[in-house]
Amino acid sequence: MTENQFSWPNRRPEDPAHERLLAFLVLDIQHSPVWAQELAEKVAAVRAGKLREWERSGNAFCLTLSATSARLEDEFDENSPVYTVSLEEFETAVLAWIKHIQ
Repeated sequence: MTENQFSWPNRRPEDPAHERLLAFLVLDIQHSPVWAQELAEKVAAVRAGKLREWERSGNAFCLTLSATSARLEDEFDENSPVYTVSLEEFETAVLAWIKHIQ
């Protein structure tokens, strides 16, 4: 992973779900402030109940946000496990990513 120096509060490097989240940020959101900000806005809208669910397909992963979780599916390997983190964990990582790419 090219961003191995990046971390967020309570990141668990040994957790495959956190590794998938890192890969999503690096490969799908990349260093785009526009994409990162849009993602933060969608997380906030889901948390506030303005959106029941939100989905985004990217370069490598499909993200589904719900009121309780962020689900990350590999777009190319249907045998790869689907990983889920809490919406709060996801939001923490996204906000840290925004600071990282600024």
